[in-house]
Amino acid sequence: MRYGFKTHPHGCKLCLANGGDRRDGPEGAVNIVYKRELDKAPEAEREKLRQEKITEFRERFANPFIAAERGYIDAVIEPAETRTRIITALRSLENKRDTNPKKKHGNIPL
Repeated sequence: MRYGFKTHPHGCKLCLANGGDRRDGPEGAVNIVYKRELDKAPEAEREKLRQEKITEFRERFANPFIAAERGYIDAVIEPAETRTRIITALRSLENKRDTNPKKKHGNIPL
């Protein structure tokens, strides 16, 4: 399953197929999102419940293909393609000029 680039005002957003762009994995997210539920669970079942929630979270949210479907990223790429895709993206932005609209009013000195 591959996704092509789409137009984005600041360039493009890429994601590795293994989800390598995640800073905090599903483990950390589950600890935060389901904290109350985990605290209420009996001590003996807490780790089992935590592992179930991690698996559920991975399937629902920590999947780069879902993010690409929703338009949060432009392409899901294999790690071997990283260098080529970054070079292509940078070359496409080489002559880009960003223009800001004219200011309607200046700032008043305070």
